[in-house]
Parts: sequence; structure tokens; C-alpha cells
Amino acid sequence: MAGKVMFQEFAGSKIWNHFKRSVCGKLAECNSCKKVLKCEGGSTKGLHNHLKSQHQIDLLKRSNNEESAIPHTCAVRKLDYYMNDASLPAVLARMTACDGLSFNIFTTSMDLRKSLAALGLSLPRSVVGIRDQVLEYGQQLRQDTTRNLSIIKSKGQYFSLTLDEWTSLQNKRYLNINIHGIGFFWNLGLVRIKGRFSSEACSKIISLKLKEFGIEFETDVISITTDGCSMMKKLGKIIPTNQQLCYAHGLQLVIQDVIYQKQLSETEEIYSSTSETDEDEDEDMEMFDDFNDDGFIVSESMDPQNAHALNLISLK
Repeated sequence: MAGKVMFQEFAGSKIWNHFKRSVCGKLAECNSCKKVLKCEGGSTKGLHNHLKSQHQIDLLKRSNNEESAIPHTCAVRKLDYYMNDASLPAVLARMTACDGLSFNIFTTSMDLRKSLAALGLSLPRSVVGIRDQVLEYGQQLRQDTTRNLSIIKSKGQYFSLTLDEWTSLQNKRYLNINIHGIGFFWNLGLVRIKGRFSSEACSKIISLKLKEFGIEFETDVISITTDGCSMMKKLGKIIPTNQQLCYAHGLQLVIQDVIYQKQLSETEEIYSSTSETDEDEDEDMEMFDDFNDDGFIVSESMDPQNAHALNLISLK
């Protein structure tokens, strides 16, 4: 039938156990009462409200068992544990990553070495030794993150991503990827971008980065949040998950358009007004140039004899 909307099963959050999603992704059909609801932009708020009001099902209310399913250390270990870790590798990693100290400074600065020695930390004497300590600690963090994500994944939970492109002071481009769940998030690190960065290349980078942590982009991720540039918009059309454009980025564009464009318009008006004034003054000066010293208008095409006659009249 022409115009008939096609619905299909959708593997996502728990809400889709009660709804089928349209092929276009903008509508959802309730499995119980067959009512069709809007879900544009990946929003499922209306679907949750329908289940709660019509079928007395509240998926947003978490039981005590669900809250205890994820170890509390999953949320805290990233922010607190590692920042308070007083081991030598952790201290070196923080001072290089957060404070911007080079590996070399740990071998050349005697004051720094004495300060760390006072804390009971014995520093390696070579740059290679310092570097190995930091790299080994980074590998430990990666293993901890992979293990925690695996635990959460085994509980049947899904993930969302936030990502954005970042350019360093050395003009090197990177893609930053964060993975989110219920009550936690981890940064998966920066991925170096080389050459042309298309939406297809971005999708491939995301997929490969997630696989390093045991996450499948196609089945374990239900949504990504990006800015609204054309490349990211195209990315949202070719990936198998939902996409949410960043509200903060949209608000920034609105502010720039309203404030800075207004200031630019006012500057253009002032410049235009000044230019018109200058043109009027130039016309006035040209008009005065047409007069001779006696106040008579002298044209370039005036016959010399007529001009001489005017001069005689002025003398009389």
C-alpha cells in the first residue's frame, strides 16, 4: 500500500523491547497497543511516557539490584583512584600528562629528583627508563578500562559515544573518543588523523578504537553525540547507531550568529556611512574646483576668448 510505514525490530536500549522502529527512524509502534509515536532525533522520552501512562511500565526506575550490578569502582576508579595513586608510574604519568613535564626533565632536574626521593620514589636515571614507566602505566589503565567495560557489557548494557576533532599547537589533528554508560564514562584516548578526514574514515577509526577495548560499534553502541559540521552530519547517516547533535555547539553557533553578526553589521553600516560622507565631500571639492579665483565657473571646454571676457568684466 502506498504511503504505508514499515516497522522493524531494533536492537538498542530496553525501550525497544516494547516498540518497533520505522525504517526512517522517526516513528515507533507500540508492541502492545500498536500506537504510533514520534521518536525523531533518537529521542525516546515520548516512548517512555507512553509505557508509563498507558501500560504502567517504568523503565527509567532502577531497582536496587540494577544499581548494584555495576561495581562502584567502575565510576570512581577513573576519576579518583588514579589521581590519588601515589606509585611512581602514576606520579610520572600525571606529571607528564597533566603538568606537561618532559621525560628529560626528570633526569636533569636535581631539585625534582630530590623532591620525589623525599616521597620515597626512586627515579630511573635515563629518559628511556622514565618513558617505560609511563607507557607501562598507560597499558595498565587500558587493561583496567577494558576489564570494566567487559563487566558492564556482560550485564546486557549498551554504550554511547561522544567524539570531536582536536588540533594541537603543533597543528596535528586528533579524534577524541569518550564512551558513556549509566553513571560513568571513560576517555579512550586520542587517535591521530592524517590526510583527508572523511565521514567514512571517521567511522573506521571509531570502529577500530572500540575493538581495542572489546566493544563492537555495530552492536554495543546505541548512540553518538557530535557537533553539527557537515562531515559529522554525514557520519550520522552511514553509521548503524543513532546520532545526537551537540546542543552546546548549536547554542554557540546561535550566539555567534546573533552577537558577532550584529556587530559586523553595525561596523559595515558605520563604514558605509563614512564612505558616503567622504564621497559627498569629494563632490563638494570638485564643485569648488570648477570656480576660478574670481568666482566664475570655468569649464574645460570653454573658449579662451570667452574666458578672457569674463576676466575683463570681473576687473570692471
